[in-house]
Amino acid sequence: MMPSVVDEVEPGVFRLFAPWMLADVQRYSEGRSGSFWCASNGSVVHHISNHNVQRYVLDADLPGLRQARRVVSEMIGSEPGWSYAQMSRLLTDWLSVSQSALTIQIVPVWHYQRCLPCNLDCCSMEDLRSAYWQCLRRCPSPLVEVDGGRLLWRAISAEKEVRWNQILTVLESLKSLRLAFIGVNAAGWRLAPPSNGKGTVRVANGCIISKGNPVGRLNPVTSVVVRCVYEVVQVQAESADTVYSNADCCLIDNGASCSIWDDCGLDYRSKARGVGSILAIGHWRVGECATEHYTNDQYDVPCGMRRRVHEPFQSVHVVPRFYQQVLLGVMR
Repeated sequence: MMPSVVDEVEPGVFRLFAPWMLADVQRYSEGRSGSFWCASNGSVVHHISNHNVQRYVLDADLPGLRQARRVVSEMIGSEPGWSYAQMSRLLTDWLSVSQSALTIQIVPVWHYQRCLPCNLDCCSMEDLRSAYWQCLRRCPSPLVEVDGGRLLWRAISAEKEVRWNQILTVLESLKSLRLAFIGVNAAGWRLAPPSNGKGTVRVANGCIISKGNPVGRLNPVTSVVVRCVYEVVQVQAESADTVYSNADCCLIDNGASCSIWDDCGLDYRSKARGVGSILAIGHWRVGECATEHYTNDQYDVPCGMRRRVHEPFQSVHVVPRFYQQVLLGVMR
């Protein structure tokens, strides 16, 4: 059964109280003309038929989308669509800077993870604030070439530099849009096509026509940013000899510190402090804070890793090549 659709909140824009899953969109598209384009998380659906576009948007997302549309419209001088991905592409077009995708894959398949199940008397879960955005803001230019382990930054015109700084400043307070901006432009970092169905999915008459997103126009710099976050989290985890690290967080045992992040001038916060119990990636309790899956130690660990709790795990180790160049200005 399809989620209920409220009447139009704006011309051609309909409000949803629950996300449409891919199977829902497939059923709804049967017998209807045109194509449906949907995000993998069901947050927005576009129905395009004979140049007529209808958009279905989650009620909870409407305020943020309206704010982002207003900001983007003021910047580029035209009205954007109703998805963060489309707004991100319009901003990149407005910047008028692009590069071909990297021909080498510098980003590991998953973000950095490390887990050694145990109990701790005193610890804190430290979390980088806006990790990818912090790294992007520290890049000298949106254009970069990767020469082995060296980053060669390319200059842009004064006009484009003004626009680039505008984007960095304005998107600072728009979390969903800045995440989409990095994600859209990083598309193509994995040389093999994705097999997990993430990204945009096109559906027509009940059938999936295509998956995935076009290669980002700023693929090199955003790929460097993703690799940079991986490196700086890995180096911090190894430096503190942590028992748990995932994506942009690191568990610090009593007496240790985030010295690597401090040296890089990165902003981070303590998500939780106190007695710690680590079961697996996504399964932990620190003080009064616990993850959703912590109490069920038979639950499969998320992210398709096919690991169960109490099983030690560490991501592939990468040679730190880029984070010091981006965050500390060190030349190689």
